[in-house]
Amino acid sequence: MENGEEKKISEAQFLFFKGNELLKKNLYLEAKDCYLEALSFFPERRSILFNLSLTYYQLNDFTNASLYIKKLVEFGHKDLEVINLFVEIYLSKEELDKAFDYIIKINNLNSSNELLYGIALINFFKKNVNESLRILEDILKKDSNFYLAYSLVGLIYKDINQLKSLDYLIKSVELNKDYAQGYYLIAEAYKELGETSLSEEFYNKCLNLDKDNTNCIIEHDLILPVIYLDNDQQKYYNN
Repeated sequence: MENGEEKKISEAQFLFFKGNELLKKNLYLEAKDCYLEALSFFPERRSILFNLSLTYYQLNDFTNASLYIKKLVEFGHKDLEVINLFVEIYLSKEELDKAFDYIIKINNLNSSNELLYGIALINFFKKNVNESLRILEDILKKDSNFYLAYSLVGLIYKDINQLKSLDYLIKSVELNKDYAQGYYLIAEAYKELGETSLSEEFYNKCLNLDKDNTNCIIEHDLILPVIYLDNDQQKYYNN
């Protein structure tokens, strides 16, 4: 027989896992209801708050998405996953200035590399690339394994120095071999350099980790005819 606390935990877990299954099926309204009910049992639980915010984001309800992502930050959950969603939500709301002011305020209270990365990311989207680079360089001085900092530096250098950009992007996936978006960005960089076979290789690495990455699927399918054409031409020249 379960006591009151055990029953509460059991019901919250059931609702949370049910919400996760609904989220995977893109049934966002139903998932949202499960997470809200689970949250009534554990109002500060990181996993519930994050998935609830993400669900509202998928529903284009950016007001509620920002409400719950801010709760996460205020409860002390300031990891990279939270910071990235925070910036994405405010980018969608077209309120980057509000996001910037808020994250600066939180960082002044208790600074962290994750919050500094969020500030660098917002500066990047606001096209303040020099300030973004300065912050990212400071992060990497303190933590040379901060893979997303390398990735963002790579993006900044994309239109300035393609080879330098590629070096930083490659470093990001060397540090995190499960970073699907990193492989996608490398594939894009190789495509810009005309290295179609290498580009396809990295699109495939991205899709192996994230088979639903729409941009990657489209770009991968677009580059295949180019590879076949290159191979045919190579055969022609060899003859």
